Amino acid sequence: MEKNDKFTGIVCDINDDGDGVVKFNKEVVFVPNTWLDENISGVIINTKSKFAVGKAQEITNTSPCRTTPPCPYANSCGGCSLQHIDYESQLNFKHKKLQHIFKRVAGAEPHIEKVAASSPLRYRNKIALPINEKNEIGMFRKNSHNIIPISDCLISKPWVKTLIDIVKQYMSEASVRGYDEKTQTGLIKHIVAREIKGSILVTLVINGNNLPCEHNLIEKLKKVFPSFGLNININTLHNNVILSNNFKHIYGLTELIATDGDISYPITNASFMQVNDEIADKIYNHVMTFISKNDVVVNAYSGAGLLSAKISKFASVVYGIEIVKEASMSADILAKNNKISNMINICGDCTKEIPKLLSSGLKNHIIVVDPPRKGCDEKVLTAITKSNPKRIIYVSCNPNTLAR
Repeated sequence: MEKNDKFTGIVCDINDDGDGVVKFNKEVVFVPNTWLDENISGVIINTKSKFAVGKAQEITNTSPCRTTPPCPYANSCGGCSLQHIDYESQLNFKHKKLQHIFKRVAGAEPHIEKVAASSPLRYRNKIALPINEKNEIGMFRKNSHNIIPISDCLISKPWVKTLIDIVKQYMSEASVRGYDEKTQTGLIKHIVAREIKGSILVTLVINGNNLPCEHNLIEKLKKVFPSFGLNININTLHNNVILSNNFKHIYGLTELIATDGDISYPITNASFMQVNDEIADKIYNHVMTFISKNDVVVNAYSGAGLLSAKISKFASVVYGIEIVKEASMSADILAKNNKISNMINICGDCTKEIPKLLSSGLKNHIIVVDPPRKGCDEKVLTAITKSNPKRIIYVSCNPNTLAR
C-alpha cells in the first residue's frame, strides 16, 4: 500500500499502542482512535515495511465502549491514545496488553492482577511542552514532530493552562521566537514545569545563553503563582533530548521539597519523580507488602534514594546501589536529613557490588530493582540471579523490557 491509498475493513485487534488493527488486501493497517469490531473506511497516511498507518474517515458499527473524549485535542495530539474509549475499557486494554507482551516477548503467561485505577484526568505533576517557529505551544502529533497547538492539557494539573498563557504573552511582548527544527534557529525549545503542593518550578529550554526581558516573564509569573522558581536550561544541541545538564537559575525557588509519609526530599525539573502521585503511592505501598522487618534488601538502580528510604522503614537494612555519583550523593543527603540509619548507599556498578555484598556474608536477601525504560542490564540480571535472592521485586516503567 502507498500513501493516500483508500482502505476499508473491520478492526480485528488493538496493538500495544492502542491503535486499531485492520487487515486490507492481506496487509496490516494501524488506525488510531478506533476500537474492536468497528467498520472503518479511511486513507493511508504512512507506510512501513511491515505495516501501514491509516486515518479513519468514516466509522460505522461503532463500539459500545466508545465515548466522547473530554479533551478537544484527543484525536490529533500524540499525548493520549485512548480517550475515545470508556475508562473501564482502558483498564481492560492495559491488562490484555501486559498479557500479550509477556507471551510475545517472554513466552510466559503469568497471573496479572487487575490494573489499578487512577484519576483519569488532572493527575500529572509535570509537563514538557515543545514550542515551534510559529510560537505554537503544544504536543507533538503522534509519530511526528509537528506540534498540535493547545491551550490546556486535561491530564495535567489546571495550572498548565495558566502557564501556557503566560509564556505566550511573554514571547509576544518580548519578540522571542520559538525553535525551528529545520533551520535550527529560534530561541525557546520547550517549557518544562513541575508542581508540588502549590509550588511550581518553571524551566524554559533555550537554544542560546540568555533569556531576553526575563523580568517581564518574572512579573507575569508573580501575579499568578505565589511560590515559584524560574530557570533556563541551555541546550544548543539539535537532537530529541529535551534537557541538557546546563541549568541557570533566574528567580525564586531553586528546588521543591516533596514529602512521602515522614520522608522529605528535594526535587528539581531534572530529577526523576513519578508524574502521577496517586499511582506512585499505590506502586510503592504494594512493594512494601513484600518486605518485613527482618529482611535485608538490596535496591539496585537506587537513584537518589527515595525508594531505599521507604524500604528502610520496613526492612532491617537496605543497601542502595547506584552507579551515578551525583545521585548516590543525593541519597546520602536524603538519609542524613531524614535521620535514617539503616540505609547504606553504595556508589558503584551493580554487577560488582552485589557479589561483594554476598562475599561479606549476605544471605536470604531481597532484591528490588527500579531501572530506567531500557530495563536491567543483562550483567546486572546475571549478578542478581547468581546471588540467589529470596525474592526479586521489579518495578518497571516499560513492560517490554520487563518481559525480556
